[in-house]
Amino acid sequence: MASEATPAPLYQDQFVEIYADHLSIKTYYFPFGQDTRVDLPSESGTVSFATDRDLGFTWKDKKSWGMAFNNVWWALDFGREFRQRHLGIVITVGDHRFRKGFSVEKEEAALKVLDSLLPRTKHPQSS
Repeated sequence: MASEATPAPLYQDQFVEIYADHLSIKTYYFPFGQDTRVDLPSESGTVSFATDRDLGFTWKDKKSWGMAFNNVWWALDFGREFRQRHLGIVITVGDHRFRKGFSVEKEEAALKVLDSLLPRTKHPQSS
């Protein structure tokens, strides 16, 4: 019996791998840096996304790693709150209390894939 090959990610960079059926957010958990997985669809409800720009986030709404002054837990990207090197993506999963944030290196490519898989967050929660 042949084993099934793992599908290639639709998008990947140092921060995230996006597949048709899940996201793998890299270096998510503090302090050890384990990744986290978000299934698409999720048993916990609708999964949607917004960019940090869509949400009007400023430096105080972002953090290099961990919880900012809102309900977003950010995966590791040192200096995120002070530099605009990478676009921030915020994932909302159903009625989960905390949203998941991560950066992407190639904004246009990442947004194209995310837009094909997920709806944009309709009523973004303000910070």
